[in-house]
Amino acid sequence: MKLALPAILIAIILLAVASFDATGPRADFTMVQANDAFTLDPQKMSWQQDIRLGRAIYETLVVVDDDHGGVQPGAAERWDVSPDGLHWTFHLRPDARWSNGDAVQAQDFAAAWQR
Repeated sequence: MKLALPAILIAIILLAVASFDATGPRADFTMVQANDAFTLDPQKMSWQQDIRLGRAIYETLVVVDDDHGGVQPGAAERWDVSPDGLHWTFHLRPDARWSNGDAVQAQDFAAAWQR
């Protein structure tokens, strides 16, 4: 009888814990590197730890497909190349947004390259 009450309490606690349902997938991310990054400025990244971190936190117009070679769409859903190969036109995804919800615009990429 002395063991029945603790066993019942443990069973109730286990049932209560098992019934908890997560509201969605976790959104946190942990990245471990041997060294600190020297810079978070994409134009100044030259060390491997900077580039690795940059690939994790920045979205580019296109993404290098490491598994199959070539490039895949990134922030740009498609792109056109002029017949002479000198002019490239990137068409941004309509759902591309900054972390604050603002729409990503072509001027955002142009300003980053022209600074």
